[in-house]
Amino acid sequence: MSRSAAFLSDVHGNLPALEAVLADIDARGIDEIYFLGDVLGKGPSVHEVLDLLRRRCRGAVYGNWDRLVLYSPEGERFGAPYYRERLTEAERAYLAALPETLELDFAGKRVLGYHGRFSIDRVVTPMFNNERENVEAAMYRFGPHDVTIMGDAHHPFLLTHQGRFLMNTGAVGNPCDRIPQASYLILHERGGAFSSEHVRVPYDLARAVSLALHAPDLPMLETYIRETVTAVYSRSYKPKAPARSPWEDLPLPVYEAYASARGLGQALSSILAEQMRDLPAKSVCLLGVAGGNGLAFAATLPYAQILGVDVSEAYLAACRARFPQLGDRLSLLRMDLRDPGARLPHAELVLADLLIEHTGLAAFVRQIESCAPRAVSCVLLPGGAEPDARFAEALSPVEKQRQEVDPTALVRAMEGAGLALDLLPRAGPAPPAAHGLCAAVRSARKEGTSPMQAKPLHRDAIKSIAMFTMLLNHIAVIFLPSDALLAEVLVDVGYFTAVTMCFFLVEGYRYTRSKLRYGLRLALFALLSEFPFCLAFSQGTALTFCGMNMLFTLLLCFLLLVVREKVAHRPLRILLLLALVLLSVGSDWALLAPIFTLLFAWAGTSRPRVRTAFLAATLLFGLTSFAGGVGRFSPGRNLLASLGCMAGIALAGFTILCLYNGRRAQRGRRFFQWFFYLFYPLHLLLLGLLRLCL
Repeated sequence: MSRSAAFLSDVHGNLPALEAVLADIDARGIDEIYFLGDVLGKGPSVHEVLDLLRRRCRGAVYGNWDRLVLYSPEGERFGAPYYRERLTEAERAYLAALPETLELDFAGKRVLGYHGRFSIDRVVTPMFNNERENVEAAMYRFGPHDVTIMGDAHHPFLLTHQGRFLMNTGAVGNPCDRIPQASYLILHERGGAFSSEHVRVPYDLARAVSLALHAPDLPMLETYIRETVTAVYSRSYKPKAPARSPWEDLPLPVYEAYASARGLGQALSSILAEQMRDLPAKSVCLLGVAGGNGLAFAATLPYAQILGVDVSEAYLAACRARFPQLGDRLSLLRMDLRDPGARLPHAELVLADLLIEHTGLAAFVRQIESCAPRAVSCVLLPGGAEPDARFAEALSPVEKQRQEVDPTALVRAMEGAGLALDLLPRAGPAPPAAHGLCAAVRSARKEGTSPMQAKPLHRDAIKSIAMFTMLLNHIAVIFLPSDALLAEVLVDVGYFTAVTMCFFLVEGYRYTRSKLRYGLRLALFALLSEFPFCLAFSQGTALTFCGMNMLFTLLLCFLLLVVREKVAHRPLRILLLLALVLLSVGSDWALLAPIFTLLFAWAGTSRPRVRTAFLAATLLFGLTSFAGGVGRFSPGRNLLASLGCMAGIALAGFTILCLYNGRRAQRGRRFFQWFFYLFYPLHLLLLGLLRLCL
């Protein structure tokens, strides 16, 4: 007899890690999976990981984070309300119903699974809390079992005691044993023999970081990124940045006197000059410009634009007074880079020296995404500046705010933001008084174009293309003979639009802050569009009902997503989904658009699944087109026409998979949001009026 069972724990909202582990389990042919708690906390992908675990696991128990989010007032400081507010009623009910333990018989042994400290008030690992009484407490908390399996420690191990086994699965999404790979446990039974195996699974760390960076207001963002890329546990979470930066209260003469005394000013000027020489650009942004860091050398270079950014207005006033010769080339901007609402303007080169430790890694990466530079260079100062009793009191608030930044974590985080960075040791001798700075300096430079940054189109650009192709399709349908070659080409090109709208509907549903407002907007514009829709597609001068317009279909697709998320009872959910799909009959893109939407909802954020969804959508549309042409056209012409129809869907898939960079437009977001809603009824109204005139 042969049997294998997989035990997972501590996903913590890390979807790429969970997908990689489940793929590894599938590759091994294992279908018996158990989960030992901590779905929630730290990471962003609440719904996706819950959906996967609910569908794939035969049994599950709750973890301390799951209880923290649902019930504990102590969770406020860890951002528990963020996760609590995002849970659906069905998800809350599922988590609340999870038991504390699970038991099974395996290879003749009694196996117990539970999460950990929530039950025994301590985390047992081989390194700490490993005294005999603690091991016995962990093994016998729920009575004697041959094998006790736990999570919670985020560290895989196996201990034996009195002929019994205590095992830990390690963490899927948040390992803390300095190995940034997902971990899980397998029990094997082969020929009556019992064995266990700990498995480590590499996964896409850059994608995990990117999902976190694009999740609005994720409360433990920096802690999650740091732990994800380093696999080192951190207790440094600070839920709120101080309302006022201590740099605003540090007088510029004091800062400059300290920098001069320690040799930091001379070293920083030398480094900035080196960075600007090595990375030619038309425009440069100096973050933390203070009283003019780097401006003297920048003045000697042919920059069209020099942007100096600092949090202190007093520092910027000093820059204006010291560098009048820069004239209109110099722009000075007061900005707290930690502010989620602040956005850097574009510059080709961004220099950030001795700054990231004070803004925090996540805030810095967010600003770089906003700025979209061609090159970035950074200098870190591990350990902080050397103490000096003369300036200790003045600098104390600044040093208290300072956070240590791991260079490797910086590189990984920037990869998630679409920048390929390398750690480069600074060449040249260090000024004797600044040995603490120069011995530890590292420069992160963009050495090429990363795959993400190579993708040139943001979401709003692709939607604009979809609006244009839809216009071409409608012009062909309304004004051109149906058998004309130009009409066939324009109609086929227009098929780009529907599948694109379904894709972005699913993406928008995933990230919107208010699903209610999203649904109400669709309903309102569906109503406003019905008259223009019928006006445009009626025959002759009489106005006739031509079915429901595409926005009505998208509203039905939106309701499909609501049912899929909210309805926990499986038979009822399937019945409602089927009813909504059938309700689309008689509307534009009947049946197909709802099926496309369900495909993209199934795909989630998994790139391989998105590819599969587009392939399935393309083939489905081709088959329906071919079936509709049977008996009307010759087989050859029917096949050719069907391939033409598939081209529009395939082009949409290529555009989104190969050209979409996952971002919105940096400017004009409010304009684009309403433009797409307004364009649909307005262009139909104009086409309808033009049809009547002609």
